[in-house]
Amino acid sequence: MSKQKTKPSLFDPGPGHGIPNTILNWHGSPGKEFAFYGRSFHRAARTLVENWDLDSGSPHADFDACPVVFLYRHAVELYLKAILLGRGANFLPTKPSPSFVTRDHSLTRLLPMIEQILRAVGWTEGLDCGTVKNFEDLRTLIGQLEAVDPASFAFRYPTTKAFDASVTPHFTFMAIEFANRMEDVIAALEYMESALSNAWSVLEDQFSNSENED
Repeated sequence: MSKQKTKPSLFDPGPGHGIPNTILNWHGSPGKEFAFYGRSFHRAARTLVENWDLDSGSPHADFDACPVVFLYRHAVELYLKAILLGRGANFLPTKPSPSFVTRDHSLTRLLPMIEQILRAVGWTEGLDCGTVKNFEDLRTLIGQLEAVDPASFAFRYPTTKAFDASVTPHFTFMAIEFANRMEDVIAALEYMESALSNAWSVLEDQFSNSENED
């Protein structure tokens, strides 16, 4: 009697030989990968926007905006958390605990710490990322996003858990303009995450060189 072959799992690794494997958590330090995840969700949002056909006449075209908004919002959340869980937190008097940073999906709750970091390095002005010129521009746009979607829920489901509408009746917005503004927000956050990491590396090198001279 022949043995029945075991059906492969959805997440079985490939055998190689030209079949590419996807490998996650290859750093072994998942807390350092928030920016990588943010970059990937941002890339997915941008790809959807580039392939939008809002004039298709399809009665379902408007709903195509939902995953786009969710992906942009999630990318923003990941970048904010990347800054606070990464080297950006070294510019705070006290580093926030990972459990505090990741406990929910609020964006505005994290902004005071982001502002404190930027003030410490003198970057509250001159961001120059499209419509985001300074921290106040960033705060305003993120605040507007969270006012509509406070818990990263409104664009994933048509209703809340209480079965109320996730957004107000006839909720209307310019989807392309939304995407353009979110590109500016993410450009600013991506710059900050990378530049803060580099700035801390420079400080570490200076401290190390100073110790060696002593």
